[in-house]
Amino acid sequence: MPSLNEAAFHPEFSIHHSIVAVLPGISAFSWPLYFVNLYSRKFNKGHKLLPELNRSVLPVYIIHQTIIVVTGYYIIRYVSNGLLQFILIVSLTILLSIPFYLLVKKFRGSRFLFGIRG
Repeated sequence: MPSLNEAAFHPEFSIHHSIVAVLPGISAFSWPLYFVNLYSRKFNKGHKLLPELNRSVLPVYIIHQTIIVVTGYYIIRYVSNGLLQFILIVSLTILLSIPFYLLVKKFRGSRFLFGIRG
């Protein structure tokens, strides 16, 4: 019988490998759930910015997703370094999402299109 390390990194697709592969998957799935549960109890407090932040979730999501796709298309095409691609896409997304959100929030028609009330 192979060791856990051999079974995990050099699989032979046996029942032993299946068991060894499932356990880290369950662990990887369980830890984020544990921390979400832990911090949801600790940080579940009201704040005066919370209603405004809740209203801005959908429009910011739509805007930032569009910016990621557009900037990523051109950056991946012209930049070959993977780390530089990541840094450029993340920084441009952050820098462009905020002004676009403020622009969308300013006009009544765009507020309606992006699902912002009021």
